Amino acid sequence: MLSALLWILILAGLFYLVFHRNYRQILVNLSDVGWKGLCVLVVAGLVYEILESAANQMLLRVRVPGFTFRQSAELTALNAFGRTSILGMGAFALQGYYLNQCGMLPGDSAGTVLISYNLHKASVLVCAAVLFLWQGPDLLRESQNLMQYVFLGFLICTTIVLALLLVCTWDKLRKLMQFLLEHLPRTEKWQCRKEKLMLNVDAMYHAAYALKQQPMNVWAAFALHSLKLLWMDFIPVLCLRMMGVSTLTIGKTMGLAALCLVLSGACPNVAGIGPTELAFLMLYGPCVGQAQAASLLILFRCATYFFPFLIGAGVSRYALKRVNRENANGIQIQKTDM
Repeated sequence: MLSALLWILILAGLFYLVFHRNYRQILVNLSDVGWKGLCVLVVAGLVYEILESAANQMLLRVRVPGFTFRQSAELTALNAFGRTSILGMGAFALQGYYLNQCGMLPGDSAGTVLISYNLHKASVLVCAAVLFLWQGPDLLRESQNLMQYVFLGFLICTTIVLALLLVCTWDKLRKLMQFLLEHLPRTEKWQCRKEKLMLNVDAMYHAAYALKQQPMNVWAAFALHSLKLLWMDFIPVLCLRMMGVSTLTIGKTMGLAALCLVLSGACPNVAGIGPTELAFLMLYGPCVGQAQAASLLILFRCATYFFPFLIGAGVSRYALKRVNRENANGIQIQKTDM
């Protein structure tokens, strides 16, 4: 409840600061989009979620051979719902719980989810770098003062990718974690906890090792994450066309969107809100004007944030009920057999 209230207050403050000066023009732009345009945005958001589900399935099939696309889609919905409703970290907790109900150890699921997230971050970097090199200096011609922030964003995102890779794969870090766990209190209660923690640390590193033995799955997941990011970068093109704005080329529109993702990924945020809005206004504002940039931001966030959150809320409830019911039925069957 507290997290939801905080989320609403932050969102209301951002909307006021960003949109109160140009709200009339923004309302005109949004009314021009119409219901057909909103349907297009819903479909665009669903395509993004489908590609993410396919990428997750490629990795999870290594750990759970029978992992279906439906289960992967439910996992993606949990991510969309959790990162908004429980201030970002909720996504990791919900996904871990779901995978645990599917038969994975907490450490195993944590390692797989971390690697999938790391592939997503690496895809953000690669797509942004390719689009930035493709468009060249013209990409930031109207906002040259932001060049230093863009390079800093690339540096921070690269550091995050390397740090997450070390967390999942560096054997010395695993031994350090085991060493620290060994020095927990030697009481009976802590002994049980220590054994579970040691088991999950080993499971996390075993998950990374298993994925290393299946490079085709990892590369396929990376390719799907990259396709997902390129599609996300293309969504602003659709939004501008619906608004009747044609001053930006497709390449430049996608390039600016990619840089927005780099900048927002390098900054701390609350439930995914804050850095993306600021980056959009800073990069698109000088190119199309603040009113048009604010309208574009609203449409983009509807497609990639609000609609997936609403869909994820419904799917998450169904998915958690289903796996709990299936597990309960499985336990009952086992007792009957005994």
